[in-house]
Amino acid sequence: MSKKAQSKQTTNKAIEEGNYENFKKSANPKILARITNQADFDKLVKNFKSTKVIQDKINQAIKDNNYDAFKSAQKEMKSLRDANKPADAPSRPNKKTPTEEEQKTRFDKIVSKYKTDGTLPAGDLNNRKGGFGNGGHNRR
Repeated sequence: MSKKAQSKQTTNKAIEEGNYENFKKSANPKILARITNQADFDKLVKNFKSTKVIQDKINQAIKDNNYDAFKSAQKEMKSLRDANKPADAPSRPNKKTPTEEEQKTRFDKIVSKYKTDGTLPAGDLNNRKGGFGNGGHNRR
């Protein structure tokens, strides 16, 4: 495992465990510039855990081939993301919102892939990097 991947794994473990001291030792400087104290870290931990709960709902919807549950979990993820968006974050006015048909087609492709090889999307589907620091790798 590369040093960078190991650092990400250690950082994620520190967040999952709520261990601020280990987080400070393993996180990259860009993250440390944003998370500068225990209160910021506690918010990160809360957001990380909430995101995981929603991602589990998304994954279950895929396993169950339940498009309505998938859409509901996606809306929940968007609400969480919007609630945690920094005030100074740039807006993305040109970002295209997919149509219902495009969303359903995408969902059907994800379900098909799951049925074929058993893999689920890693992390938040709207963040193609796979959520915080997991490098976008699939998890089962």
